[in-house]
Amino acid sequence: MEAITKQELVELSALAQKYLKLQAEILEIQTNLSQKIEALRCVSEVDIPATMAQIGMLTFTLTDGYKIEVKPDVAVSISADNKGQAFGWLRKHGFGDIIKEKFEFNFGKGQEKEVKAFKVLLSSQGFKNFEETESVHASTLKAFVKERMEAGTDVPPYDIFGIYPYKKTTIKQGGKK
Repeated sequence: MEAITKQELVELSALAQKYLKLQAEILEIQTNLSQKIEALRCVSEVDIPATMAQIGMLTFTLTDGYKIEVKPDVAVSISADNKGQAFGWLRKHGFGDIIKEKFEFNFGKGQEKEVKAFKVLLSSQGFKNFEETESVHASTLKAFVKERMEAGTDVPPYDIFGIYPYKKTTIKQGGKK
């Protein structure tokens, strides 16, 4: 192995400094982007809907052809802690069919014979892939809650289902958002 030259060390040091500078710039850009996204969310979900409500409008077309429209929307998210209660509510109220059920079986090291026997058993019954989880697809859950809210029917408990209703602004021109 050849001796490392001073020039190589200077070059390595410069590259390390470049790395750290780029890393800091990326962090700054990410922070700025997060702040801009939050500011846009605030204008879209709070400022424009509040102003339009104050003047009694749901839609408005600007002189340049852009159409502003405010519509109700909802965010829904079942936390891991509330999963049991939420799924229980769905089943109790006759909506258990939106719950996806998956089964997964784990075998430990050295259980090759058991794995083969289990695969034969499952295959003979027509089963192939298993995971042991229950879930409701996010868009299915949102559509379910939104539909019930719009119909004025029994809505799941807000705290258990993480329901957050809000107003959503869209601004589009010529059919484009």
